[in-house]
Amino acid sequence: MTTEQPQHDSNEKHPPQGMVEQITPAGESRRRFTKTGIAASGVLVTLASRPALGCTVGVSPSVYCSGNVSGHGPKDTSHPGCPPNYWSGNCDHGWPGSCKTDTKFETCFTGTNSTSPCYGWTLIQILDPQNNYKKDKKGKITRFVDTKGGLAKYLVAAYLNNIAGKAPFVTRANIIKMYTDVYQGGGGYIPTKGAAAWSPSYIMTYLGGTWD
Repeated sequence: MTTEQPQHDSNEKHPPQGMVEQITPAGESRRRFTKTGIAASGVLVTLASRPALGCTVGVSPSVYCSGNVSGHGPKDTSHPGCPPNYWSGNCDHGWPGSCKTDTKFETCFTGTNSTSPCYGWTLIQILDPQNNYKKDKKGKITRFVDTKGGLAKYLVAAYLNNIAGKAPFVTRANIIKMYTDVYQGGGGYIPTKGAAAWSPSYIMTYLGGTWD
């Protein structure tokens, strides 16, 4: 399936090519690459290569974007989150809170309007569109297409993590703002006033670093 590559302006933050694949869980990608730095506000923030190494990001988006992570005390990596393929693969055992596989995206991400590409789709259809799709009376199959390069499933996973008490430093308000800024605001995510916008790939880099 081909996804449309989002357009970014010059103020958006972008991780080096391949960064998202580096921190994507082993179940989704086994590839390695050599670049591990992210240019953030003029400061180099380094993330370790993390197949099965656990959570490498243990701070809120506002602290992360400042580049001064060490100056804000120890990172909270005691309750790392789980990636999209964990939630899509464990839906038979129940999801946290009131979330179910057939829960509509807009039920969780309040404020979603009908023009959003995520509107009307269930959480499982966004997490795993290959195996979960819409089928009309004539048998025509329609799958969710993410216009932001796969960000939606990262946000759904982050939302489920939050309800489950995982990666608590990524608040539900932050997760919803990430969605709203990117999908409905037409730009990048602004973690704090005056900060440069985060592109979809940069958001995925950050969220991927919060997973076990």
